[in-house]
Amino acid sequence: MAEHTPTPWSATEQRDWLEHSCCHDAAITAFENGKRQTIAEAHSSEDAAFIVKAANNHDALVKALTDLLDDKQTTYAVRVLRARAALASVGGVDRG
Repeated sequence: MAEHTPTPWSATEQRDWLEHSCCHDAAITAFENGKRQTIAEAHSSEDAAFIVKAANNHDALVKALTDLLDDKQTTYAVRVLRARAALASVGGVDRG
C-alpha cells in the first residue's frame, strides 16, 4: 500500500483552489514536494475540517492506544487516565 500524503493537512474555503469543481466548497491541502497541493475536496468546510482533524491526529492516537495495550506494568486506572488524556488532546468526549 502506498504511503499517504504527509501531515499536517489543512482545510481552505478559497474558491480559487477549486475552479474546476462544480459541487465542492472546500479543499484539503498539504505540503508535498515543497509546495502546497490540493489533495482532496469536500462538500463543506465542516467536512474538510473533520477530515483534516482525523488525518492530523491519526498517528498520535494509534500510538497512544498501542502504548496502552502494550503496557502490562501500569494499573488499569492509570491506563484509563492516559486514554482519556489522549482523547482530550484531540477534542474527544470524556465518558468517565
